[in-house]
Amino acid sequence: MKLENIYLYMFFSYILGSVPFGFYLPWLICKKNTLEEGSKNPGTINVFRTCGFWTGLLVFVCDVCKGIIPTKCLPALFCLNADLQLLAGVAAIFGHTFSPFLLIRKEKTKGGKAIATSLGVLIGLKLYLAGGCGLLAWLTITLITQYSSLASMVGMFVVAIVVCTTSKFISFKIFFVLLALYVILKHRENIKRIKNKTENKIDLITKTKEGLNVIRYKIRQMIDDYCEGIIDKIRNQ
Repeated sequence: MKLENIYLYMFFSYILGSVPFGFYLPWLICKKNTLEEGSKNPGTINVFRTCGFWTGLLVFVCDVCKGIIPTKCLPALFCLNADLQLLAGVAAIFGHTFSPFLLIRKEKTKGGKAIATSLGVLIGLKLYLAGGCGLLAWLTITLITQYSSLASMVGMFVVAIVVCTTSKFISFKIFFVLLALYVILKHRENIKRIKNKTENKIDLITKTKEGLNVIRYKIRQMIDDYCEGIIDKIRNQ
């Protein structure tokens, strides 16, 4: 691959990673500004808090895809090696945490905290065990403490440990150790709030139940409308 094409590939990965779905989708769907509500950042958990389960899930999937596309989909087309895949993942994560779309708006928050996009990078690099262990650690800590920020830090350290013990690529090991430290740096304000017991909490079980109730209501409404339509046709006959 030519050097200029590599630069273009990295730039595309950065721009893709920088799209703040956690800001645009809640604004379009719920008419809410996640940079002014909740924890005032465009992360998945804040979208869960402010807009509910399904909008949060949509943002989560979009943020994960920002890591998968540069590291898995495009490399499959251009036959890129592991180091270039990793560099594309770095660019996507950097874009996610320092988004020019938010910088242009002169927002205090410059982007997300690299968790969902990092999961996408793990999937793209075929580090499924590390991604699964990190996700399980995040889910466990969140359910026990309701502190998603604490769970994110623990989950990323679990990822780093698993990558260091299973990956054959030195570059992967170095990067994910640095990423774990970077995630702690991004969560330094959260750490202060956890110490002061002022950190925002998230009740995943309640939010999930609320999301399922919305689906049940929509399905029931569709069935009722369908039945009423059939009854009206029978009466008209």
